[in-house]
Amino acid sequence: YSRFVTVFLLKQKSDYENCFKIYCNRVQNQFNKNIVSIHSDNGGEYTSNAIRKFCQSLGIQQKFTVVDTPQQNGVAERMNLTLANMMRCMLQDSGLHQKYWGEAIEYAAYIRNHCPTSAVENHVPYELWHGKKPWVSHLQPFGSIGYATIQKKRRSKLDNRAIKCILLGIENHTEGYRLLLPNTNSEVLISRDVTFAPMVNPQKENIQEEKIGKENQEKKNEKEY
Repeated sequence: YSRFVTVFLLKQKSDYENCFKIYCNRVQNQFNKNIVSIHSDNGGEYTSNAIRKFCQSLGIQQKFTVVDTPQQNGVAERMNLTLANMMRCMLQDSGLHQKYWGEAIEYAAYIRNHCPTSAVENHVPYELWHGKKPWVSHLQPFGSIGYATIQKKRRSKLDNRAIKCILLGIENHTEGYRLLLPNTNSEVLISRDVTFAPMVNPQKENIQEEKIGKENQEKKNEKEY
């Protein structure tokens, strides 16, 4: 109904059991309501005895699609495709290594929850899920270059007041930016005090340079003529 999406990153499919229990507890605590039913394909992580017993203990009805009929769970399948496409585009546009696919897909889900969708009129998924309008002015393109402020207690008078970093997404628990520190072994910094530099699109720059070059050449030809 809301089209609100939550992402869990799994190292292996067996991790689904723990993540699903976490999700159920989160929904119950936030809304004081229980999950009535879940709809999935016939993957082993969904049909395991542990999951069946857990659902039975909470009275959750499990619904499954017919084998090789993903269209029966079209909303979820379409969202998977949407997030995967967003993730690939974000990695391609930012130039970051593919190992940051998890960061990209979590940020894709965060952005998607803040964007309008044809399935929901006059609202965005975040608004229907949380019951309040979202704050969107903090959103920045994935891979943006930013400068995070270094706290006074962590610097001397001669040290730089900010450190250069790369945006990887939003830390949901703190609403701070997840920032990659360049020239480190994937070290991530969480900060809210960040100034982002304007994004530069190399392709757009090349097109603009070609246009200027053609205009200059045309002027030169006119003078020679």
